[in-house]
Amino acid sequence: MIVRRIGLLALFLTLLVPLLITPGLQWPFITGKAFFFRAMVCVAALASFASPAPRNGRPLNALLTVLLPVSLIADIGAADFRLALAGNLERMDGFTGLLSLALYAMALSRLLVTPALRRGYLAGWCVVSLAVAAVSFFQVTHITDRPWSTLGNADYLGGYLALSALLAAHLAGRWRAWWGVFAIDVAALLTTNVLAPAVGLAAGLVVIGWRQNRRALVDVVAILPLLCAGAYQVDAVARSPWVDHVARKLAGSDLRPLIWTRTLDAIAMRPVLGWGHEGLTKAPTALVIETGKPLDRAHNLVLDWLVEAGIIGLLAHTIVIRRMWQENEGQPWLLAMIAAWLALGMFSFDTLSVSMPIYAIIGLSEYRDVLGRTGVAADDQTHLGAGD
Repeated sequence: MIVRRIGLLALFLTLLVPLLITPGLQWPFITGKAFFFRAMVCVAALASFASPAPRNGRPLNALLTVLLPVSLIADIGAADFRLALAGNLERMDGFTGLLSLALYAMALSRLLVTPALRRGYLAGWCVVSLAVAAVSFFQVTHITDRPWSTLGNADYLGGYLALSALLAAHLAGRWRAWWGVFAIDVAALLTTNVLAPAVGLAAGLVVIGWRQNRRALVDVVAILPLLCAGAYQVDAVARSPWVDHVARKLAGSDLRPLIWTRTLDAIAMRPVLGWGHEGLTKAPTALVIETGKPLDRAHNLVLDWLVEAGIIGLLAHTIVIRRMWQENEGQPWLLAMIAAWLALGMFSFDTLSVSMPIYAIIGLSEYRDVLGRTGVAADDQTHLGAGD
């Protein structure tokens, strides 16, 4: 019992990851978060082995038996297998980063064995998002027109807030006050003046509309261009930093098309199992940026997956996503989170604060009540005596 409680404490402490900043490190908004996350996940995972193991859900099984082995094989054959396996010190990704997320999903599955624990964990995530949003509001009123809050980058902040807002909307099915968190997170997202998270949030809302009221969705999509054109006539809107940022992107100031072209060239050289994690920097076509270092991310999830493990790796990711979608068919807001993650990932890359809620869905999909399903699963009744 004591071991299990230590594991639960470590698991709940991972909720603090988005708030952590380590000023003494070269990447203060990334490295400290990753180091703390890995430490807490190791404690939680070890403690979870002392708990009765539930039947793994299909997404978690696919993660453990398909994606992890494929990634490991690709990294062993990488151009720099040590870098692929361990990742670099700054981002702390690599295969060990993927492994830590898999252990995180497994620990959630094994330790959060009662509905109260599961809802408490997800509610804690949304409460932390309020703190992150509050810091961003302070920054936008006192420091900058593109806040980064505790995540160090407006793009990272926007992606985190998009998923947190949709998770809050899901929890609002049980308590309407969570709609307030949804509104605050969306408002903070809009202050970032970043296009990708807004596209992700829009994709999530489209999924909601499609599954709940398709006719209304068609009507909204039909009049949306008119609404945008009308809003642009308002001077405050036309001069807003968000519109200016989007206009500059559309005018060709964005490097993404060049990055994607170079990445496709790298993929063509090793299409089957790719270059391994962190392998984009080892490709002859790597794009060297102003710092003199080669760019390490394609700013597109699909291209990054192809770089890391080739076509086989992309298929492995597809299997996990497909099973995650199937397991949550009755939960439109969770499907919206998955859609938002994929949509914003077309213009960005995964960060720890964005990956965590997605891997939480993977780990908890086996429980029918997880996040709002009615009734208690048979597995829950088995574990109720072991839980709090």
